[in-house]
Amino acid sequence: MDTSAIDVRPTAFFMTGVAVGATSLYLLWRPRAAAAAPPAADVSLVLSAAAYAAIAHRAQKRKHALQSPYIEHPLGVAALLAEAGFTDAPTLAAAMLHDTVEDTAVSPADLHATFGPVVAGIVAEVTDDKALPKAARKAAQVAHAPTASDAAKAVKLADKLHNLTDLCGGPPVGWSADRVREYFAWSARVVDGCRSVRGVAAQALLSRVDDVLARAGEAAVVAEAAAKAAPPVEGGAAP
Repeated sequence: MDTSAIDVRPTAFFMTGVAVGATSLYLLWRPRAAAAAPPAADVSLVLSAAAYAAIAHRAQKRKHALQSPYIEHPLGVAALLAEAGFTDAPTLAAAMLHDTVEDTAVSPADLHATFGPVVAGIVAEVTDDKALPKAARKAAQVAHAPTASDAAKAVKLADKLHNLTDLCGGPPVGWSADRVREYFAWSARVVDGCRSVRGVAAQALLSRVDDVLARAGEAAVVAEAAAKAAPPVEGGAAP
């Protein structure tokens, strides 16, 4: 795997944590593969994507109060797909890599060269154009969701499910209850564009997203409690 575009050196401790997460994903994925263990090439693709994402996101942390390593998110997104029944290795690999182009120095060409056109194409479909203002990027997600491939829709759904579930546990530092409600409302619009996604596993995932979307009020209450416990601060990126 060529990670020459990424100028980071992960520590052994950090990579041990990533290995544990990737192994957990594999154990979720394996029983759902058709007859036996998934092909070695599929396992290599998914685990290579996990390692690549870990290096790319090494310096980043989640925006919630725990400030956990960012790699927790792509691992979580891929795990949600596996839990729903997805066994397609390119989709799981793309879930691992879905934020690399948007949030790190990795380029689309890097992903194409390392993981091939299928994985790179799925990632491209779920990558925001950072040259646009934030409001335009959010509008573009809503507009593009209905025309995305099934694989990209699945990654979008798992991404929203992971972020929304995190919000139910506690908002990013500085987020108000109103901002949490707005995030839930915008996510619902993106999810609505993905409802045509095909497949039993995808529909199972969609059902889980709907369940967590119904918890918007609960997430807002948690945000209100957090705001009372600590003074609000300016900013705060998406979870």
